[in-house]
Amino acid sequence: MSFVSLSLALMLQAPADPPKQDPPKQPEPPKGLSVTSGDWSLKFYGFLRADMFYDTQHPNNVLVPAAIKASENDANAAAFPGVAAKKGSEDFEVSARLTRFGFDITGPKVEKIGAKVSGKLEIDFYSTNVVSDSRAEPRMRHAYVKLAWDDFYVLAGQTSDIISPLFPSVNSDLVMWGAGNLGDRRPQFQFGFTPKVGEGMVSAVLEMGVTGANDGQNLDAAASGVTYLDGVSSGLPTIQGRLGYKGPHFWLKEKKFEIGAWAHYAQEKLETAPFGAFTEDKFTSSAFGLDLTLPIIDMLQIKGEAWSGKNVDDVRGGIFQGVTSFNGGTEIKARGYWAEFELKADDWYALSVGVSVDNPIDEAIANPAAGTNAPTGATSNKIIYVANRFMLGNGLTIGADLLHWTTTWGGNLEDGVDNRVNIFVQWNF
Repeated sequence: MSFVSLSLALMLQAPADPPKQDPPKQPEPPKGLSVTSGDWSLKFYGFLRADMFYDTQHPNNVLVPAAIKASENDANAAAFPGVAAKKGSEDFEVSARLTRFGFDITGPKVEKIGAKVSGKLEIDFYSTNVVSDSRAEPRMRHAYVKLAWDDFYVLAGQTSDIISPLFPSVNSDLVMWGAGNLGDRRPQFQFGFTPKVGEGMVSAVLEMGVTGANDGQNLDAAASGVTYLDGVSSGLPTIQGRLGYKGPHFWLKEKKFEIGAWAHYAQEKLETAPFGAFTEDKFTSSAFGLDLTLPIIDMLQIKGEAWSGKNVDDVRGGIFQGVTSFNGGTEIKARGYWAEFELKADDWYALSVGVSVDNPIDEAIANPAAGTNAPTGATSNKIIYVANRFMLGNGLTIGADLLHWTTTWGGNLEDGVDNRVNIFVQWNF
């Protein structure tokens, strides 16, 4: 073959495939503050937070308000110094106690019972055992272990009640307890069944917990020296149940709605009766309610709860009033609700507007006790609020809330009316 022929053959030959190259390596998604070793995983979470409060009228407690003190502008106020304050008594407070820290832990499957194991430990710094604003102590919020199978789980430890699972956007210290919202945390055993139904999921949950974990009621302690809480003395647990459904929205694609119905039951028993004005020695605590989360349009949703019950101070209802000595011992009936519209105009701003009401039945409410700073004697709480959230990215949020809070009182006292401003900075991690 001539040189010309060889050159022509090489020019007509199909070019060889270029050498294969590895695709560019994609950055791994951030994992947060987490550690993984084999089948074990530990994920830290929480936030650093500072709150600033201003009130135009004194609440019973600046950091955790349950009622607004009556205005001291009539002769009746002098008899009730604990629940009455000078009209226009302002206050200003700064707190970092809501700062929170916790971790979720998951471990290997327990083959003998076929269960996945996980747990949570969470604290904040709001403890009642404080010397001053600069000496806050840790407080346990959650501490539990959870065993999970396909559609069933068992939880043992301290966590939130299953009733009233939603929270208003404002008053993060007390989440509107005593002012329209129910529920709290307590040591408990919890059993949940969460099967899929069509495109949605049903949730059926049962709780057995400690009665008196929150109100610490021991009505006959002074009379008998008994150290047992009235709920513990009953020999029965707090029983709570909730049946809920979360599924595809009716008219909005890519959205879901959720609805739930729930009930609470507990008993309390005195060790000494009769004593003082009490002739009864057994009291029942009960409540039932509904919760709803429903998107209206892409940017707007409504959420809220409504309930009715009696002797519900241990689940934070009735403005923290459960039993009075009226007629030898009476469970205070109460009803309440809260509802808010949340507008998320962009990924950096959200606006919530809502109302929250707790209304004990007036006939069973005793007049305020002289010298007390507790909300005993309050006959209603009503709050209208606006919450602004500025989400600046990387976990940083600035909030600015305004609450117009009105408390009515027995004893012919004038209503307590407060315009409460709460500004906070929170950095989640």
